[in-house]
Amino acid sequence: MEIKLDKIEKIIHHRKLFIGCIVVLITLLLLVLNLGSWIFLNQMEENLENELDRRLFSIADLVAKRITFEFEQFPKDYFYGLLIEPTLQQTIRAIKDNIQLQAAFIIDEDYSVLADDDAQLKILNKRTYVKQDSLSLRDAWLGLTTVSALHTVEGNRFKSAYAPIFNDQDEVVAVLVIEANADFFDILRFYQRGLIVSVIVSLFILVIFSIFLYWAISLLLKSYESMRRSERLAMMGQMAASVAHEIRNPLSIIKGTGDVLKELYDNKNEPNEIFDYIPSEVKRLNRIVTDLLTFARGPKLELQRLDLKATILEAKLEIEQDYHDANIQIETHFAENLPLIEYDPDAIHQVLFNIMLNSVQAMKNGGKIAVTVSQISRKSKTYVSIENADAGCGIPGDIDKIFDPFFTTKTKGTGLGLAICRQIVEKHGGWIEAESQKNVGTKIRICLPA
Repeated sequence: MEIKLDKIEKIIHHRKLFIGCIVVLITLLLLVLNLGSWIFLNQMEENLENELDRRLFSIADLVAKRITFEFEQFPKDYFYGLLIEPTLQQTIRAIKDNIQLQAAFIIDEDYSVLADDDAQLKILNKRTYVKQDSLSLRDAWLGLTTVSALHTVEGNRFKSAYAPIFNDQDEVVAVLVIEANADFFDILRFYQRGLIVSVIVSLFILVIFSIFLYWAISLLLKSYESMRRSERLAMMGQMAASVAHEIRNPLSIIKGTGDVLKELYDNKNEPNEIFDYIPSEVKRLNRIVTDLLTFARGPKLELQRLDLKATILEAKLEIEQDYHDANIQIETHFAENLPLIEYDPDAIHQVLFNIMLNSVQAMKNGGKIAVTVSQISRKSKTYVSIENADAGCGIPGDIDKIFDPFFTTKTKGTGLGLAICRQIVEKHGGWIEAESQKNVGTKIRICLPA
């Protein structure tokens, strides 16, 4: 079974690494695809704008040359008259309709319109918004055809081209302005904004998915670890039960034999201590066998709703009586308004006694043990915490292993004390944890549900 569990562990860890790699690859793929789409849209926008510039430049240049050719017989001051020549007006309107421009008109240096595509125009007006293209207009008045950047006026997006109109003396007498609708760029920007939203949503979903996978794998690993520990404990329990059963009967015979020998040969006037060794060691072995059986069978609890304070003080008093020569001082601190809890007083007494005993044995030169009882909350549930802190030598090695069965740092003992403590606490629905620093001390914390 252990081999199967090891295989399961390897599979789980390999799957965890595999899933992690998939998440990273999906993230990179999403970023690459979205980055590629963003670059493509930007490149498309740039190409479309360049193509629009090229066409507007060609149209404005050709139309300006046509107007110059058709109206060069007019005098220099023709375009500055107050009346609009109907033929020029019709030419402008025809150009706009045939090429499907947004607007076409001719302006002078004061931005006054000399002719445009509106047949109803009776008086001169001004298009002052073209001032924002002052550089392009300056070039046009210098005789160069130019194209402006994208403009947005009153919600309309358009591009303008400026071409000079010459008279018969090659003087620039007016500027032709043509405007082309560029609302299709809004579609590209809509896709760009949609792409940004898509990236954010995709990354959010990926993060949620990754968190869920991490949680599921962590839960699976915890379940696996619990199953593995349960299997190991079951195997150890079976072994312990067999060993305890085989040892207990011979111990009874040894104890009985020791009592008979003491009765026959011990001199009551001059008692020999050797006759006390046998019962003492038998008692110690019996305690070990009891621990083995307790561990193998698991604790059977008789829960009662009691005040935990009384049980703690009983365990403290027992330690002080049994080890009054160890120069140990046990201080207790109880928080106010501690809730009653359901627990087995004998089982919790055993837990507290074992933990305090470990602290006494860790402080060979004496010292102080602080037992602090308080109320804590975890995951919206209330627990009573019992913290036992000593100033002993600390626990070397991996602190998590001290609750494993048969693990011990002492030269004597079975290593079942803390394993049984964890069994009892977990059977109450709580947990036990430890922290330790070498030559500083150890804290054992028990948490029981209120």
